Amino acid sequence: MEYGKNTIVDTIIHEIRNTLRGEPHTFSEIRNMLDEARMNETDFFEILFQHHRFLNESIVVLIDHASLVVEKQVHLERFLKLLEMHGHAEEETLYRSLCRHEDHEVRRAGLVGKDEHELAFRLLDELNATDYVSRWDDDVDAKAEVLANLVGNHLLEEEGSMFPLAKRSLLPGELIVLASDYLDLCDFYLDGESRLLSPTSLTWPIRT
Repeated sequence: MEYGKNTIVDTIIHEIRNTLRGEPHTFSEIRNMLDEARMNETDFFEILFQHHRFLNESIVVLIDHASLVVEKQVHLERFLKLLEMHGHAEEETLYRSLCRHEDHEVRRAGLVGKDEHELAFRLLDELNATDYVSRWDDDVDAKAEVLANLVGNHLLEEEGSMFPLAKRSLLPGELIVLASDYLDLCDFYLDGESRLLSPTSLTWPIRT
């Protein structure tokens, strides 16, 4: 049983790594890409897919038992910050629109995704409360692996079913506004700052 499990994990790691570049994107690169997406008016779902790749760059390290502790420490710090940015910005744009949609299937998809986010944020908070940067023990390693697997599976579910459903269900104009708001919220969660949102914003204020 254990051998089969390891084989599956190894296959997942291999498949994810084949879609990624050799080195993870830095936060400077990610900030620049946020600005480029804003200037180019990049499609909302293209932006989300791109940010999934950023997360996967650290997920493959955190779920790989062959990774060195120092690699895991560096990638966990990166991963938690990216998850905070992407998860909250996505929840306050895409999920908010899905959860208030008139169609039951669409609302349910939004609520399921939101619940999965809450589980991930709970683990994120637990890991942030540890001293994983200087001390890596079995408890931290286990929590990091569970969170990475949880988020990795969640990203696959989003790409396979939620995003296609959202594309069919949300109006083109709404998706344009959501993309703009999402980028502003990414800035907010990365830097504690945000650009002034449009009066047509669907998501501001952040907390309601």
